Amino acid sequence: MWTVWLDDAPVRRLASRTAQVIWPNAWLAPGFRVRQVRSHRSTTLPNERWVRVRNLLAGIDERDLALAMGRDHTSPYLALPQPRQQYLGREVVGEVVEVGLDVSLVGLGDRVVLRNPVSSTCDALSLQPPCRNCASGNDALCEHRALPWMGVGAGWSSEMIVHEGQLFQPPEDLLAEQAVLLEPAARAIRAMLRCPLEPGSRVLLIGGGIFAQLIVAAARELMTGVTFMVATDLPHEIAALRALEGATIVPRRPRELLRRISELTSATLFERGTRPYLMGGCELVFDCEGSASSLEVALMATHAGGSVVLVLGYPQSQRLETTRLWYDEVTVVGIGNPGPEHVPEHMERSIGTHASNYMLAARLLHKGQLRTDTIITHRLPAAQLRRALAIASHPARHHVTRVVLVHE
Repeated sequence: MWTVWLDDAPVRRLASRTAQVIWPNAWLAPGFRVRQVRSHRSTTLPNERWVRVRNLLAGIDERDLALAMGRDHTSPYLALPQPRQQYLGREVVGEVVEVGLDVSLVGLGDRVVLRNPVSSTCDALSLQPPCRNCASGNDALCEHRALPWMGVGAGWSSEMIVHEGQLFQPPEDLLAEQAVLLEPAARAIRAMLRCPLEPGSRVLLIGGGIFAQLIVAAARELMTGVTFMVATDLPHEIAALRALEGATIVPRRPRELLRRISELTSATLFERGTRPYLMGGCELVFDCEGSASSLEVALMATHAGGSVVLVLGYPQSQRLETTRLWYDEVTVVGIGNPGPEHVPEHMERSIGTHASNYMLAARLLHKGQLRTDTIITHRLPAAQLRRALAIASHPARHHVTRVVLVHE
């Protein structure tokens, strides 16, 4: 059994940061933070509601990659109690190989995906009554998630031990390559449902990676009559988006982007001084890049009274120009995890009134609305984890949308 974790000991964190000043890829070295250890001894289940899952496929997502690279060192997130071992791999599909006596949600041989990050929930801790987030079904935001988690492993490990409530069972006829994309697809769908739009609205996506592609693909079912524009300059992202035939490609460079948005939306662009100002713009902007630059551009391109949705983010500190927030009353919404959402009335006919984002994502994947062939760009054996991480950390150079580890 291979177990992969992030060693958060202060000495390793400091050594990794110091070494990266001289050698940027030092974080990939075996002696630093990312540990891959073979264990010949099987860990027992914490209690009778936990299960053991043999992993089949696992994606390398941007948040886990950022943690592995040490980009979180300035984040207030670090004020939370940090486990010595942080298990990586939130995008994973596997097979249940052991169940506790009280497990009722899954059975031996079932295919499952991890439904939320490997952290504590009221259900996993057997806490009653549950906190308000767990009670509403949004257990990824459990008020007790900073308490020690009793599980072992996650997607990058060959096995994981998780609470049954942290798993989702996809439809039997969903391919493993589709199931491993359920987590990012569910997050993209939740982002769309948080800010419903009327037909005729204009939407901009900053970045053309996995979340932009998933949102554009899902829009055919969830946001009909909406005009989509995607800001990217990467050739492989442009090719994938053109294959979807649902969006106009615009330049990613800030001033060129604003000029193009001005043309497409009939907005007025003022370029006096060092910062341009767009009077008008898009009713909704999805930040699918997660950088300080992308958030700044997203705010500039948003129509007064509009919304910016942060779809992709990781623990980091950054400065934010807040003028658009109060002067134009722009709303910023963060999407960190999938969860249940109320479906607006004009969408109920196609997907129902209230559903888990995972159920909606599974339905769209099954119908072929969300394609996997352009999203999964690289497949590597899990034993080649460090090579896979090196590829995933340079998406432009290697034309990466998603790297998937294959467990053997």
